[in-house]
Amino acid sequence: LHRLIRRQRQMCIRDRDEDLLWVATDQGIAYTDIRFMDWHLFSPQIRLTHLLTTSIVADEDYIWIGTQAGVARYDKLTEEWENWEKINMKINDLYSEEDFLWVATDQGSWRFDKNYETWEAFRAPAQLPDNKVLKVFSFNNRIWCLTPKGFACYTPKLKSWQSYTQKEGLSSLKIRKIIIAQGKLWVLSDKGIDYFDPN
Repeated sequence: LHRLIRRQRQMCIRDRDEDLLWVATDQGIAYTDIRFMDWHLFSPQIRLTHLLTTSIVADEDYIWIGTQAGVARYDKLTEEWENWEKINMKINDLYSEEDFLWVATDQGSWRFDKNYETWEAFRAPAQLPDNKVLKVFSFNNRIWCLTPKGFACYTPKLKSWQSYTQKEGLSSLKIRKIIIAQGKLWVLSDKGIDYFDPN
């Protein structure tokens, strides 16, 4: 297993509620208790939609996996995997908050209500500047989606979207890195550094 983790494409998260480190590789999902480093590997028998994992997040009840062909979740209580047939597409990114799971895809941004287990899609041009969502994250109590044409920002209290593209002052669409620091959203691109100040 250690050889697998060293050689394969990988990403990892630490479960905030337990002393577990989860690692996603091209050959499956593995986890270990960091106190004992006792590794467990989920092989193809877990029936994930696709072994090539693109993102992984954790909340109180589940480990959520994004793959090249959809979303799967691991129930910590029952220790069982479940695939979501509703989202049978490439997953670019996942973001988990208390009541919702946000899913970035090439066909818009999807929101999963954890309480009612329902899906809602947000797409261009009504909510997003482009349907291809590369990254989804939280900043200033709002959800942000990065697309090839700029950002889209969702305000939960107003249930409304606002786009931030070059029309709103973004220097370039070739964004290389996003950093949140000192209460600002910093955007590094081929044209330099922009920042968004919510105040």
